[in-house]
Amino acid sequence: TPVDEAMSDVVGLGLRRLARQDPQKALAMLDSYAITMHFSREEQVEIAKEIGLTLARRYDDRALEVMTKYDPELRDNTVTEWRLRLLLRLGRWEDAYELARRLPKDLASTNRWRYWEARALELAQPNSPLIAALYKDVAKERDFYGFLAADRTQSPYQLNNKPLVLSQALINKVRNTPGVRRALEFHDRGEIVDGRREWYHVSRLFNRDEMVAQAKLAYDLKWYFPAIRTISQAQYWDDLDIRFPMAHRDTLVREAKVRGLHSSWVFAITRQESAFMDDARSGVGASG
Repeated sequence: TPVDEAMSDVVGLGLRRLARQDPQKALAMLDSYAITMHFSREEQVEIAKEIGLTLARRYDDRALEVMTKYDPELRDNTVTEWRLRLLLRLGRWEDAYELARRLPKDLASTNRWRYWEARALELAQPNSPLIAALYKDVAKERDFYGFLAADRTQSPYQLNNKPLVLSQALINKVRNTPGVRRALEFHDRGEIVDGRREWYHVSRLFNRDEMVAQAKLAYDLKWYFPAIRTISQAQYWDDLDIRFPMAHRDTLVREAKVRGLHSSWVFAITRQESAFMDDARSGVGASG
């Protein structure tokens, strides 16, 4: 009846909320209410998901039983990832490796879980001939886990830098766009803020190829902040010279040495904090 359905919804909501406070009690009540409230299989799984995730986030190994019981086919990616995290946290390397091998394709293809498949195998079966090949595939990528895999195999990091190759016709088209010409004129006159505003406005009118050319134009003119911003908006990630310019290199290297700092650290902080925006100012007076 409608009343029964409403009551079922209320009890289900109550169990999900209880799961965040007392997951063990919610689990015990789920088993009894599942029959009296006529919960569907989907409703039981949703409630059990809340219980399992709460336990997993507390690194409570009871979560594994809940997750295995209610999602044996690994249909919920969030549950599956937490299940694998918990196995890794508990040092159950063999179980973690076996679960990593069964991951759904969209998870198994990520570098994170490809790395942890290799690492779990290494810890579970140190002499396995598969370890090196698994790490080698992951180490081809330019990301955190790719670098970790390279460290495990003592191989160089693969930065996969692919500088832009653009036609002169495209560059000329972008350079001669009225909005770009106005932006560059403002910049040459020292009206930096107005120049950036004009630059950002015209970016919205460009397609991806034109935005990439706009980023290259800014980089060639040593206007680094708009170059970084524009190439990021275009989602072209492989030209590392534009994304991470070595701007003001001589000055930064010299001043870092004077202060006993590693120049790579100084470049990283500068890139992160201001992206080489010369007129950047913080609320406490930091500038440049």
